[in-house]
Amino acid sequence: MGYDETKCHSASEYWRTRTGFVFDAIESMRVDTTRSIQCPFCGETEDILWNGDRGFAQADFEHKCPGCHELFTHDTLRAGKFLQAVNQAKEDRGYCLP
Repeated sequence: MGYDETKCHSASEYWRTRTGFVFDAIESMRVDTTRSIQCPFCGETEDILWNGDRGFAQADFEHKCPGCHELFTHDTLRAGKFLQAVNQAKEDRGYCLP
């Protein structure tokens, strides 16, 4: 069983019509140059560049929130997401942590 370009194309078209995003991650970053990120400190949402010196796609991503002026990174975002999940689990005993 080899590569089937027709199936690949139809799968990527299905993805695009369902999500509104381009299937190819590299192409997606070319078309959609930013990603909406919510500050883990104050909750303000801002569009952040994928690329650049400290863009979201970079290993050393960091961004200063224009609302609260706190600096956050990938680690900060992960910690914030985990804390939200813990708080959700406290309120809803049926909630499973991701």
